[in-house]
Amino acid sequence: MRNLWICIATSTRAIEFHRVRPYDEYDLPHAACTIEISVAKSGQQHVVISLSDEGLLGKITWLQAHMQLVRSKGFSTPRVNGPISTATAFLSSRMPASSWSTLVLELYAIAGMPKATQKKRKLTAHSPHATAASIASVLQWNDTARSDLGRWAHSGGQSHMPFRYATRASALNQMYIRATIIQSIKELAPPSIPETFDIEHMRASPFYDTSLFVGPFVHFNIDTADGHVFDVSE
Repeated sequence: MRNLWICIATSTRAIEFHRVRPYDEYDLPHAACTIEISVAKSGQQHVVISLSDEGLLGKITWLQAHMQLVRSKGFSTPRVNGPISTATAFLSSRMPASSWSTLVLELYAIAGMPKATQKKRKLTAHSPHATAASIASVLQWNDTARSDLGRWAHSGGQSHMPFRYATRASALNQMYIRATIIQSIKELAPPSIPETFDIEHMRASPFYDTSLFVGPFVHFNIDTADGHVFDVSE
């Protein structure tokens, strides 16, 4: 489940997370976790992503210890000793990429999004990559910030991308914008985030009326000085 959380928080596709390793070459203030993807799906090389320990319900106390576990195993997706719903330990061997992609959807189901809902919303093992950028779209962040969240091309196209997200400055920026997404959700959520807060509140949806962390549409009219009436939603 922690691996799924990291996938969503870092906008990492399942196949990319299967290639993740802890990264220690950059000294980044306030970073609780820094990872590297050797080659991303888009062809970007040496992608470095950092996270702070800021979470929706407070400090994330398990993040550093979990990355130490990944480091000790030598890979991010170890096999487990049985079905995921009853497994009690990690094994020393690595899970195949296809098995990890299947497991991601099982973890979504355990987190509160059943298979029928996944199918209806066209959720796939790629979906963790889109969640943060979709929330940023709801918040009306600019194109540059949304592109950075998804690590997509900016103006200049794919040829300018191979090492765009490899630098220390980029890793710091990734940490900052992801912490800001968490802070934005906190500010838009109810005064006290319920203990039942689940994956439904974090799903990749570009629509206000289906993003639970924002709440429902509110409709009202504005009368302008010339008598024109606008129907406004916020």
